Amino acid sequence: MLSIISGWTVRVYAMPLYRKHVLVLKEKIGTFEIVKFAGGGVNHEEGVLNALRRELKEELGIEEISDWELIYVNHFFVPSAFKQDKEVLAIYYSFPCNEEAINKLKPVEISNYQEVLSKQSQLFLVPLKPEMVEIFMIPTDRMAFIHLLKRARQ
Repeated sequence: MLSIISGWTVRVYAMPLYRKHVLVLKEKIGTFEIVKFAGGGVNHEEGVLNALRRELKEELGIEEISDWELIYVNHFFVPSAFKQDKEVLAIYYSFPCNEEAINKLKPVEISNYQEVLSKQSQLFLVPLKPEMVEIFMIPTDRMAFIHLLKRARQ
């Protein structure tokens, strides 16, 4: 039976940049481990950037953020995986991540998808290379990464 979409769920994601890499996390959702950008849902009356600040603090402990740049907003239908009657609006921002934050987080720098699968770490620095798009299973994350690559070439 086809669900009727009755509204939106707005989600906002961070793409912290450090030395031609982007910081991502590996997270278990159900029985699957996925690589994704830090972020999550925007609460009622919260605002997109306030939600992103909250999510970054919760997920990565990052509090000081500046030089935001809007990278991507999805332009195709994405049904919510968690709320059957909602459509997802995903918004992605990048910003430079300082060395102090990287040293505190201790992400693993990787060069290919197999390294993500084999490492126990939950945080990774992914190089800004086209072949790395394969690590993202979420369609909006893939598109956001592609747009980030285009921006990085400019």
